[in-house]
Amino acid sequence: MNEEWKPIEGYEGLYEVSNLGRVRSVARVVKGKGGCQRELKSRLLAPKNITKGYQQVTLSKYGKPTIHLLHRLVAMAFVPNQDNFNIVNHKDENPANNRADNLEWCTQLYNVNYGTGKERGNAKSNHNRRAVLQCDLEGNVLREFPSIKMAGKITGVMFTNIYMCCRGKYRHKTAGGYKWRYKE
Repeated sequence: MNEEWKPIEGYEGLYEVSNLGRVRSVARVVKGKGGCQRELKSRLLAPKNITKGYQQVTLSKYGKPTIHLLHRLVAMAFVPNQDNFNIVNHKDENPANNRADNLEWCTQLYNVNYGTGKERGNAKSNHNRRAVLQCDLEGNVLREFPSIKMAGKITGVMFTNIYMCCRGKYRHKTAGGYKWRYKE
């Protein structure tokens, strides 16, 4: 595949994105302090790896830096979006492969259910699920729940507060009038 470059919308004359998933600054002449001019050469931007393998780049305009996800920049420039979807899917499930031929616009539901996404999500949630005990203020066990989320759902206590108790983040380990701890 030959590399093709297109201006990034909103950054025309400043940055370009390629169908191979690269971003570069555009060569240009800028005014410096005191009115003197200097030439900026074109250069490739090094993407930064973020959560779960996705990549981002920082683009600046009028001295204001803004962070952009690399796969979205490529999709906006090279992937048609007739249905006006707002999610970009990596067809090969590799978030570091930002080539235009690997990207497609889709719905959130399609993206979540795509490929091995469901299996990976289920494996993660099963791995992180731990039984939790609801205790009175003296520490006597009142009830056992298979997970923090289930405990929150049944008792009406916010699951995030139960989680913080179980992790020892709350000094008295109480939420909703009860003590909470993981089952050993």
